[in-house]
Amino acid sequence: MGYEKAVNSYRKTSVETSDKLSLVIMCYEEAIHAIKQAKAEYQQARYASKAKHLTKAQDIIWELLSCLDREKGETVATNLASLYSYMLRRLMLGDRQRDLTAFDEVAGLLGELLESWKAIASDGKVKAQLPGAYANPPVLARGVAV
Repeated sequence: MGYEKAVNSYRKTSVETSDKLSLVIMCYEEAIHAIKQAKAEYQQARYASKAKHLTKAQDIIWELLSCLDREKGETVATNLASLYSYMLRRLMLGDRQRDLTAFDEVAGLLGELLESWKAIASDGKVKAQLPGAYANPPVLARGVAV
């Protein structure tokens, strides 16, 4: 089994056996990584690769958005939906206008949210009482692997 195949197998198993909160954290981490890669590829004038990474980040954010449960999550889910929509617009406009600060901004926003989700995950009491912002755990669609 090749290295890449082994890594993909590990990732698939990791996703399939994780709880909702762990999946959300994985999505944030991978989206941040994809945005940073897209920026690096853009700076090296590798536009096809930049597009691939940027699309991956956008797919992850779309997946996070589509999994929100606005009924159970109430204000948290509504605020996250607004923030995710803003991130998607910012990435699209930043790419179109060749404004790499948009990539940094979205990666920064995701980083702040990631730290909050990690804090929640480390606090067992808070984790048990976490509002159901996500109806279903994010399962990355369109062949995007975490």
